Amino acid sequence: MRFLVGVLVVSGLFAFNGCYQSILHLEERIVYPKAALGEAILQSLTRLTDNTYLDVSPKIVIDCSGRPAVFWLSLEMRTPVINGRFYDGDGWSEVRDFGACVGHWDAVAYPSGGFLIARTHWGRLYLKGLNSAQPWTWYGGLGQAGRLALSSDPNGWYLIWSAKRNAKYLVQGMSDDIEDPLALAEFDAPIVALEVLPLPEYLLIFLTVYQEGRTALWVQPADRSLHPIQSPECEFLFRTVDPWVSAVRDAKGEIWLVWQDGVGETRGIYVSSSPNGLTWSSPKRVSPWGLDCAQPVIATDGEGRIFIVWTEFELQNLRGAYWSPEALQWQPLSFLEEYGIKGEEASLAVDDGKLWLAWERKEEIYVAMFELEKGGTERMD
Repeated sequence: MRFLVGVLVVSGLFAFNGCYQSILHLEERIVYPKAALGEAILQSLTRLTDNTYLDVSPKIVIDCSGRPAVFWLSLEMRTPVINGRFYDGDGWSEVRDFGACVGHWDAVAYPSGGFLIARTHWGRLYLKGLNSAQPWTWYGGLGQAGRLALSSDPNGWYLIWSAKRNAKYLVQGMSDDIEDPLALAEFDAPIVALEVLPLPEYLLIFLTVYQEGRTALWVQPADRSLHPIQSPECEFLFRTVDPWVSAVRDAKGEIWLVWQDGVGETRGIYVSSSPNGLTWSSPKRVSPWGLDCAQPVIATDGEGRIFIVWTEFELQNLRGAYWSPEALQWQPLSFLEEYGIKGEEASLAVDDGKLWLAWERKEEIYVAMFELEKGGTERMD
C-alpha cells in the first residue's frame, strides 16, 4: 500500500509498519503528533533516494552548526559514486555527487564548518573539504590505498588508511596540519577495518587485523601529530572477520567501544568502556541471544547517554540499546520497535536533543529524526 502525495495528518498513535511502506514522493515528510512514545518522538521521516540506482551504506554527519547531512554510495551503471544531501531546517537539498568510489570512504564534520569526505578510487586516495569558506580537494597517498577512517573534533581532522606495499600492510595517517602522510604501524596480515578517536590529550587508533584465522583489535595511542606514543596493544580477539568496531567518548570522558562478534544466530553486539583507552572493561553483550544481530553504530549526547543501533537480520529490524548515567544499565531503545523501523547499515548521530538515524532499506536511503527527552531519564520503553 502507498499513500498519495501530500501531507498525512494523524491523530493519536498508530502502527508505523504500514506508514513505513507508504513513502512515495521523494520529499514527502511525515510529521507525527507531539505525544511521546516512551522518550522519543518521531518528528520526521524522509526517503532521500528515488529508485534510480541501488543506494547503500549511508552515513549521517552533523556539522559544528548543527546542520545534518547524509552521504551514501550510489551503485550507478558504470562507476559507484558518493552522493549526499544536506538539511537546512525546512527540507533536504538536491542530491550532490562527490566523486567516484571503487574502494572505501568516510565522512565527518569539518572543524570550521561544513563537511569532509575521504574516498579511495582504484587504490588512489582522495580528500574533499566541503567547508563553505574555501572548498578544496587533495589526492595522493603511499602505496595501494585500502581501508580508511576519518575523524574530527574542534581542534582538527585526522585521516588514517591502510596500504599494501612489499607484502606488508601499512597504516598511514595525515591531519590538517601535516603536509605529507606519516607511517603509523606495520603488520604482516591484512587490515580489516580502521577507526580513529580524538581525545583531549591524544588520539586512539583502532586497528582491526585478520591474522591466523582470527581477527584481532589493536589499540594505538598517538599524539595530535599522529606520532605513536607507545606500541599498539592487542585488546580483543573476535570470531568474525569484520567486527564493525566503532567508538565514542561521552561527556564525562569515558570511552565506549562497540562491535559485533559470533556467527549466525550466535552473532551479537558487544560493548566495552575505558577511562583512557588503555584499560578496558569486560565485554558485555547488549543484543538478545538467539538472534543474528550485526552492523552496530554508536553515538553519545551531551548528557552522557550512549545510544547503540544494530540490525536484526532475520526480519531486517533496526533495534538498539541505550545507557544513561541515571540508570547505569543498558536498556532497549524500544521506540525503534514501536515505530517499525526496518532496514540495515544504520548510521546514527545525536545533537541538541535530536537523534538522527539514516539507514538502507531495499537499496533506498531513509533518514528519520527523533526528539529525545532531556535530563533525568531512566526509561526509553
